[in-house]
Amino acid sequence: MEMTLPARFMSWLNINRACNLRCEWCYAGMMDFGRSENMTLDVVQRSIDFMKGLPVKEVILIGGEPTIHPQFLQIVRMLKEAGFRPLVVTNGIEFANREFLEAAIEAGVNNVTTSLKAANEEDYERFTGKKMFSTVMTAIKNLNETGIPHKVCVTVCEDVIEGFDGIIDALIESKPPLFSFDMGRPVIVNGQVQGDGIALPKTMAEFVIKIYPKLLASGITFNIKMLIPFCLFPRSFIETLIKNDHLSSACQIFEGTGIIIDPKGRLLPCNHFCDNPLGQIGIDFSTADEYVQFRLRSDIADFYKTMGSCPAQECVDCKYWQYCGGGCRIHWLRYGADEMIGSFSEERR
Repeated sequence: MEMTLPARFMSWLNINRACNLRCEWCYAGMMDFGRSENMTLDVVQRSIDFMKGLPVKEVILIGGEPTIHPQFLQIVRMLKEAGFRPLVVTNGIEFANREFLEAAIEAGVNNVTTSLKAANEEDYERFTGKKMFSTVMTAIKNLNETGIPHKVCVTVCEDVIEGFDGIIDALIESKPPLFSFDMGRPVIVNGQVQGDGIALPKTMAEFVIKIYPKLLASGITFNIKMLIPFCLFPRSFIETLIKNDHLSSACQIFEGTGIIIDPKGRLLPCNHFCDNPLGQIGIDFSTADEYVQFRLRSDIADFYKTMGSCPAQECVDCKYWQYCGGGCRIHWLRYGADEMIGSFSEERR
């Protein structure tokens, strides 16, 4: 049995669980925003040494909130000096400080995704525990002015759906170069699927259909990260998204091309498998060659085979399978086929 590494891996370093917000739907929140879980520089270095042998070019720093890690700038420098492009996913609060943003860019950050939570101060406080709307808008303004590549992202959950029109208006005013939204999904913690604040897949599909015309009219450059099955939509709608290049789909776990390393140096299938590591750097593998052998291990190979297989018979002959992948597997664990499988509205396949 052999394994050939793909041409490109996506790589994430989850450098902390702590955050300066308290979003109900956040996977870090479901891990109690553990302030003791900061990735050490030793784990960062061991991760770098491991990733050097893989086809990894970009490393995405995530949390919690990565910018509040006490050694954030040093971690960025380490990645840059190792030849990687450091990207950051952030709530934007720290980047409202122009000096800190410029220091991050000087250290090596060359792409930023800012997660927007609401469209005004009141909703920000209601959803996150803090009034930070104007602060995040300042961060987006700062990012625009520096010219660094960046985008604004919104995770669609029950709270956000109601005020999404306001979010579009805020984006029209702040003018980020790119906007994307994905769909909230449950997490697995202590062997249990948890999903507080996460909308039903069918509710999310109805929302996307409803909001799409306003996004088109807004003039914003955008895409939709689809984490629910395509068959929850009319076939003609999916064809429109594909034609307009507004659709990204199929999680990295579908093909096993993602490397997600948590603060302890453990390899996660994805961030929503919060405490379900597959292995650990320094124990199960330390180099790319050892990682290949690890992936060939029967239990690991079976895991990825299961993740990449059709979750329902209806998926087997679907022409969109390679794009859709059936959506997020944790949705399937929580809801089952009755909630996840649609019929392309009026027609089947």
